[in-house]
Amino acid sequence: MSIGLFILAGKLPDAMVVALERMKDVNLAIAICRLTEGNDGPELTKIMEKHFIAEGDSCDDPWLPHIGHWWLKREI
Repeated sequence: MSIGLFILAGKLPDAMVVALERMKDVNLAIAICRLTEGNDGPELTKIMEKHFIAEGDSCDDPWLPHIGHWWLKREI
């Protein structure tokens, strides 16, 4: 419920904090970003860089960074 209130108040970064840090739900955060900002918004870019690219590099998973770069339309 708090995520919805943050979105209605125009506080998308605060909604992302609740979804990612409190609920640990990356999929929910991505869905909210896509619905509010579209596919190229700054919050979605932050999620891809932090939770896909950086996390994939730190745990030696080649697919997570690949997904992040693909979503951001970057060449690897």
